[in-house]
Amino acid sequence: MKKITIFLATLMGLTAFFSCKKYLDVKPKGYVIPQTTEDLERVLNGLDLQQAMPIELEKLSDDYFLRDVDKASLLKENSVDSRIYLWLAGIYSTPDEWNNNGIWGLIYNNIYQYNAVINNIDAADGGTPQRKAIARSQALLGRAWCYWYLVNLYCKPFDPATASDAPGVPWITTNDISAPLPGRSTLQATCNLIRADLEEALKNLPASTTNPYLFTRAAGLGLFARTMLMQRNYADAAKMADSALKYNDRLINYNTVYQTSDGRYTPIIDAPFGNMLTSPENIHVHIYSNTRGMSGLDISPATAKMFETHDLRNIFIKPDTATNTTTGKLDTSYIYNADVFFINNISITTPEMYLVRAESNIRLGRLSDAMADINLLRKNRIVSAYYKPLEAANATQAMNILLAERRKELLGHGARWFDMRRLNNDPVFGFTAHHYLKDGTSIDLSPNSNRYTLLIPPTALTKDITQNP
Repeated sequence: MKKITIFLATLMGLTAFFSCKKYLDVKPKGYVIPQTTEDLERVLNGLDLQQAMPIELEKLSDDYFLRDVDKASLLKENSVDSRIYLWLAGIYSTPDEWNNNGIWGLIYNNIYQYNAVINNIDAADGGTPQRKAIARSQALLGRAWCYWYLVNLYCKPFDPATASDAPGVPWITTNDISAPLPGRSTLQATCNLIRADLEEALKNLPASTTNPYLFTRAAGLGLFARTMLMQRNYADAAKMADSALKYNDRLINYNTVYQTSDGRYTPIIDAPFGNMLTSPENIHVHIYSNTRGMSGLDISPATAKMFETHDLRNIFIKPDTATNTTTGKLDTSYIYNADVFFINNISITTPEMYLVRAESNIRLGRLSDAMADINLLRKNRIVSAYYKPLEAANATQAMNILLAERRKELLGHGARWFDMRRLNNDPVFGFTAHHYLKDGTSIDLSPNSNRYTLLIPPTALTKDITQNP
């Protein structure tokens, strides 16, 4: 039968690879040649495809806070963290940083693996046609997932008026690492291909799996909803979110998962959100490459202040008071997830689907439906004795409520940077983002800044793969 080549080494700009990955208990020099359907299914179940995104995604957002730092020390340090916090043009500088942290290479490595399954599952030994169709659909959805990240990191924020002219990313469908690389095409063309993969994948995705890290039909619908929201296609976003919720609409009632201690709400032991495998709100699971994501990191004081006193999502935030080395006064910082220590899921969840459906309905003028979803979520998050349903007199009020709820609910779940990209220059809801410094000043990211688009690795650039400004 035809040999199946799977690229397994993380790429640096698609041209060179480093460090070998373990696969099927073999440590290859760069790729292995599986022969069976079972082997290709193991690719889909591999660790590389379940936790590929580095924590840089959270640190780019204005929810992140580096306590007790000033601009001069950040510039002098010149580390990945400091460049992120300064929102400099290039967050990676040295070859080692590109190799070990480069999001571009990590994602394209996964695309090569998904392509290996897509291109070779039909010819693989063993497995029924239905089993092969499921594996192919899961790989198609995985490829769409990867390209969703790429266009939302390395392309300009999607605007229907300019997407046909804005550069996209190279669309690779082969798993042959010696094949010539395509150019960037356009953002609209790339988004059209993502949609085509999503539509094809939905035909044969399973209704359920025993492993929440594997894609299901609900996961496909959820990613479709997320994709349409980012592209301002609110009708399809609402439709897909609604369909995903038909498979799973469960919410954890936080009134059942806390206790009071020293005037604070604290989580009970073994709360249901603590286990990725069993959490009822998880439609699909994907985690950060450093596993715990933002847990233990400081969050912006502005973010912490968004939470009402009796909002039980406060159980994930721990105040920490220390002396400010500049002012000599006590400053209160806020540590995310300090007492809970659960792993953050950055994939599709029921709360996100309620929020996507709510935002889409607001955009479509269906305010009562939107507020019903927002209030349902809040009813499961606010202490019962203090809960009151919110009302909105118009779409602007409803959107302000929705965006605040979205920021609180999805804190630490990989959403804020993408929301910043799509909203920063909105004529009504636009804003300047801030990373705060210890002297009370901030590093600012202005609306429509080029810094909302990451730079492509220098080694990936060709005459057809041009750098972002």
